[in-house]
Parts: sequence; C-alpha cells; structure tokens
Amino acid sequence: MRWHPELLRSKGWSEPEIQRASEGFARAEASRHRAHSFLDQAVFYALLFLLLVGVFLVSVVIVPFLLVFNTLIVAFLLAILGLCLGAFLAVLLPDFHWLEAHHHALAFLLLGAVAIANILLIGAVEKPFGALLGAPPHATWVLGVVFAASLLAPYSCHLLFPHKVNARA
Repeated sequence: MRWHPELLRSKGWSEPEIQRASEGFARAEASRHRAHSFLDQAVFYALLFLLLVGVFLVSVVIVPFLLVFNTLIVAFLLAILGLCLGAFLAVLLPDFHWLEAHHHALAFLLLGAVAIANILLIGAVEKPFGALLGAPPHATWVLGVVFAASLLAPYSCHLLFPHKVNARA
C-alpha cells in the first residue's frame, strides 16, 4: 500500500504518529511471506506477457488494413489501438506498489521495442503481398514509431505526472 507522509501531515498527524505508522508499514512489509512477493512478481510478468501478446495481435490484425488503406489511415488505426493498450498498461501497472525503476524501464523498453519490431516485421511480410495486390506502399518505420509512441504515451504520462493522492484516503 502506498502512503505519503505529506498527506498525513496535511490531515493534522503529528511527526511521532507519522513515524509510528511508517514503522508499522515497514514491519508489515518485512513480515510478508516470500510466496506473496513471488506471486506479485509472477502477476507483473504475466501482465507484461499479456501486453506483449496484445501488441503481437495488433500487429497481425493490422495486415488487412495495410493491404487496403494508405499510411495515414493505418497510422491513425495503430494510434487508436496503441492508446487502448497503453491505457490498459497505465491503469494496471501502478497498482503494483512494489515496482522499482528497473521494472518500469523493462516494461517501457520491452513494449516499445516489440511494438516497433512487430510492425516492421508485419510490414516486411506485407510488402510482397501488397505488390501483388496493388496495395499502396507504406512507411513501416513511421507506422512502428506511431504505434510504439501511442502505446507508451499513457504510461509515460503516468510516470512523468503521478496522480495526486486522494485527500480522502
């Protein structure tokens, strides 16, 4: 559970009360069973895997659109899908209070790299079929960057501008 001393001070808590609460939280965290920590990490990595599967599915679903629409329309579709997946990421990951900077960096870099790589791969696979069907050529780098940026934008906003703690909490 995240708690902030500033919030407690604003509610009129004295420094000894805040210190006592801090010690209580530290004792509770220290007495957690190892299985709880393992389960927390397993859920985090399962969520990350689920998001990677979602990125892959978006890449596969976008192929028919690559064959029919021009780059601008496909970029718009990828931006919408990326924002949806990014919002999913931004809503779920902050609930893991134990995440450290390297967890955020792993999620951020892995999802961004996989998003760009998948779009480039799908673009490379689509090019021969697109040439046969007379589909318009696409700037796959642009599509990959648009998808990765829209995927990471909501989570980036959450990391850069953390939400204020609810004053009623």
